[in-house]
Amino acid sequence: DLVEDKSLQLWSKSAISVKRDIMYREPSLEAAGVLSTGVGGRTTLLIFDDPVDLRNAILNPAQRQSVKDAFYEVWMNLLDEPIGDAPPSRMIYIATPWHEDDLTHELKDNPSYKVLELAIDEKFTPLWPEKWPEPRLRAKLKQIKKRAYDRNFRNIALTEEELMFNKSALYDCKDYLTSPYDKKFDSMDKYAGVDLGISEKSGAAYTVIFVIGVEKNSSNNVKHVLDIKRKRMSSPATARAIKDTNEAWHPKIFMVENNAYHDALLQWMEE
Repeated sequence: DLVEDKSLQLWSKSAISVKRDIMYREPSLEAAGVLSTGVGGRTTLLIFDDPVDLRNAILNPAQRQSVKDAFYEVWMNLLDEPIGDAPPSRMIYIATPWHEDDLTHELKDNPSYKVLELAIDEKFTPLWPEKWPEPRLRAKLKQIKKRAYDRNFRNIALTEEELMFNKSALYDCKDYLTSPYDKKFDSMDKYAGVDLGISEKSGAAYTVIFVIGVEKNSSNNVKHVLDIKRKRMSSPATARAIKDTNEAWHPKIFMVENNAYHDALLQWMEE
């Protein structure tokens, strides 16, 4: 039975309690986000329902490690150790694979966990015929396109080679206060590249100058976009922009697109 005495304040938007014979500090059932605070509680059944998603696996790749840290250091430590003949505590993890480096794949590769993987094959063989018969599976493929279908129905996650820049994610990362003189960039190796345009005229291709920083002490070479310039420029203006970027960021390597214009620009700068 659910506790009816509202004065006990045992109900909230994320937790409920049922009648029980002993006093216990924790609610009977509680829901929380994977990156929320869970330290201090105890549980006998821990259910993860899609802890990895588009935002923390693809749009914000740095959060992949945050989700892993929360799983191991916060949530798994809440499982009670059984005493005497008490049944063991359990963890159930339900997820869609998003990226080959996410928590889902890490657990799948860990022999400590038992894995049940259900996926639609290339022949569209239904796993749940009443809900998803073959015609509906084929129609879904046309509706959401192959990449999304492969992930949601075939358990095929994105790889680093497949990742694309998302405009909204890029805008979320903007920091107009970034400065080459910020000491936090001292520990990074900088690299710059130039994609050359050839004209200032409207409709002409842009010249783009791109600077990244790579964390020297990072185990997986975390990269940061430090500066982007995108403009239609004349040859003298392009040369000045390249020179200014080099003097500001001091990149270890400065790559310039190799084409006929590159050769002419290089000769012009040397002269």
